[in-house]
Amino acid sequence: MEKEGYCMIIERWKAFWKKQDTLEKSIFWMILAAVFLSALVSTIFTIAEQQGVYASIASAGGCVVSLLLGIVARKTSMINQCYLALCYLLCCFLFPLLFFFCGGFKSGMPLYCFAVLTLCAFAHSSRAKWMTFSICLVAVVLTFIISWLHPEYVLQISDEAMVLDASVSFVIVAIGIFAVVSYALNAYDEERKKREKLVTQLDFLSKRDSMTGLYNRPYLIRYLENMVWMRREQFFVMMFDVDDIRQVNNSFGHAFGDKVLMSIAGLLKRTEDEEAGECAARYGGEEFIYVIHAASEIEAYAKADRFRERVSNLSWEEFPQVRVTISGGIVPCHGEDVYDHKQILSQVDDLLYRAKTRGKNQIRNISG
Repeated sequence: MEKEGYCMIIERWKAFWKKQDTLEKSIFWMILAAVFLSALVSTIFTIAEQQGVYASIASAGGCVVSLLLGIVARKTSMINQCYLALCYLLCCFLFPLLFFFCGGFKSGMPLYCFAVLTLCAFAHSSRAKWMTFSICLVAVVLTFIISWLHPEYVLQISDEAMVLDASVSFVIVAIGIFAVVSYALNAYDEERKKREKLVTQLDFLSKRDSMTGLYNRPYLIRYLENMVWMRREQFFVMMFDVDDIRQVNNSFGHAFGDKVLMSIAGLLKRTEDEEAGECAARYGGEEFIYVIHAASEIEAYAKADRFRERVSNLSWEEFPQVRVTISGGIVPCHGEDVYDHKQILSQVDDLLYRAKTRGKNQIRNISG
């Protein structure tokens, strides 16, 4: 039963941690946990060193403050406000009290004050962060000045307790800062990788068709306008679509019809030579565009027709009886009556229609 209860607590903690979907949230909870643990250890050593009831109560106050702010943050999701409140309470209230109760400069309290001022840098809001840091800095400096002007306010401790307290404080602060900074840097690196992945995905979707992975229509238009048009004597545009794809969908299902389109797209992608400037795109529905790089119209037509033959040889294990063909047209980009990409697409679309009406499974050119 104890093991099951322990596992349940771990699972709840993991589920809670997964909900911290921003860098600010995860850093807040990490720092709050570090502050709580540091305050807890400090309380234990304060009691062990017998530095007095007030010192022990003030140390325990750090644990209480951390827990209360954690509850408020969980209930309200006011992460940044709770974080700023943590910095204010520690620097302007708890640590000044601990400074006077635990021996002042002869204790490890200056290290804690420095650590909390460092934590101010992790606040999310830039303006509030600088304001919090300035107020906390003034509070710490005033604490130091008051202890110097009125040394009678500081409870003195023995030299042995001073060395022990300074050593323990140094270890706690060093471990706390190391853990927080290491986690923050690691969390930032993870956040950066997520953003880079998202940017890559958005860039892919801005250029590619989501189903086939070929370039999409907007990218094709830009490609024709910018890349092809500057060297149009070297390029030919082939437009084709899949013959009777609706019958395939009706007979074998749309899922299989999509698989047919993806198979043809994969074949087209393997055929294109991007290094030579070729471009394969899904123009819409079952229509595709293949921008071919060739030295002559004969060479371009031969390449287009070889692709048509390769499509007709495609087969699928689940329906081996299915055979598909394509019909299309091909036009040169440097024709005498071609003034822009719109004319190219219009001409090749007419040739595609001609191939459809004259028997399908063929590639038509202007002279044919």
